Amino acid sequence: MASQAGRSDRAYFYTDYMDLKDAHDVYVYENRQEDIVKYTIVVIRDGGIFTINRPYIDATAVYEDTKFKPFAVAFSKDKFYVTATKTIQLFDSKFKRQDTLEDKELISPKGIYAGDNRLYVVNGKHEDPSNKTAIFIFDLDMKKISKFAEGNFVDPWSLKVNLTETMIFVSDTGAREVKIFDNERRKLVRTIPMPQHGGRQMQCRGLDIDENDNVFVALRVEGLRRQYECIRMYPKGVKYSYIFSKACHRLDLLKAFFPAENICTALKRMSRNSSIYSITKYFISFEVSITKR
Repeated sequence: MASQAGRSDRAYFYTDYMDLKDAHDVYVYENRQEDIVKYTIVVIRDGGIFTINRPYIDATAVYEDTKFKPFAVAFSKDKFYVTATKTIQLFDSKFKRQDTLEDKELISPKGIYAGDNRLYVVNGKHEDPSNKTAIFIFDLDMKKISKFAEGNFVDPWSLKVNLTETMIFVSDTGAREVKIFDNERRKLVRTIPMPQHGGRQMQCRGLDIDENDNVFVALRVEGLRRQYECIRMYPKGVKYSYIFSKACHRLDLLKAFFPAENICTALKRMSRNSSIYSITKYFISFEVSITKR
């Protein structure tokens, strides 16, 4: 792989190379010991949890269970929270399972976010007729506090909350839009419709928010031979969006290796009149295009 950047900036992480097929979600765990900061990439997939200690690329199984069917992972206060089949599972920092939450209203838990004192989970689509999509809020001991936005979604996928925990973002792949809620008023305040490609509206799946409330969405359109995939950035308060990768549809996996704040810094240097920009430090020959919304 040709590189225009130094070795430390090269994109040399690949799920196939790490033998992690069908990874479903990822979290970058920051472990501080005195003046040393170590980063561990936590990957969940059917059958277990795996870790990769940067800069190494070997994956180590830290939890294995053939019945384990996880969807998303979140972290707060040395605890990992994982949504799985009809449950939220709690793991300690050594990946030993500590607790399992089952709730009769939470039939299909999908996206999850762990804040300083609250746990946010979106209940997704399910064939059970009694199931209703909604956002659930728990404390970090997994005691239910409230729920809202009942029936507001078609097929919700990912949930993220901004740094101040004032806004909740949910990618609704069924509705082809990102829904934004005011956390204090528990009210839908904005929707971002997904763009079209080849005459078809794109699906939104992976979702993340940086410290400046810029929204990053993983998009795709299925194809007979090859599906089109890209990552789109929606800057806060700007009526433009940016496509900066056409090589990955899993935003969370992308962010594990290329932190969003670095991407934002590069994008902010762009002129609004530009049409193509190359972020060679973080992406090797990936093109970035600007589109009016």
